[in-house]
Amino acid sequence: MALEADPEIARWVTVWPAERHRLAISAPDEAHLTVSFAGELVGFVLLAGLSGLHDAIELRRIVIARPGQGLGRVTLEATLEHAFEHCEAHRVWLDVMLDNERARRLYESIGFLAEGIMRDAHRDGDRYLPLCLMSILAPEWRERRRSTRSGPSAGVRGGSSASRRPPSAGRPAD
Repeated sequence: MALEADPEIARWVTVWPAERHRLAISAPDEAHLTVSFAGELVGFVLLAGLSGLHDAIELRRIVIARPGQGLGRVTLEATLEHAFEHCEAHRVWLDVMLDNERARRLYESIGFLAEGIMRDAHRDGDRYLPLCLMSILAPEWRERRRSTRSGPSAGVRGGSSASRRPPSAGRPAD
């Protein structure tokens, strides 16, 4: 909750009330993962669609306390490993604000492809903003991973009862 309250983060992320986070933590179709670095909690990731029929997981939210230090990249790589290996997803998708160029560049550098623009998809006060729909498929991720041979080194922990394999050790975010 404190991370979302940061004005720089709230600019890009829809702020949820505590009750909505509690629902995400307990929902069998969602995973609320913690991100730690050097023993310190530095962020969280929300995944949705874990029990869907189409093996498509939504990367609903990725929040990192200290942007610009490479933690977002490592977190995204670890999250994709979790989604594709642990949850056996075929597709991971997200939407991102068009003017969030930093995030879009990161997603593209990891292998996400832009699929299109969703017009007036996000309400911000009295105005509507477009969102860019992006995704990466398991074969694309595996090929990229083979070619780079670099694994994630940050801790992304959590789980959901909807995981197709037993959940990894960890605890949901507070």
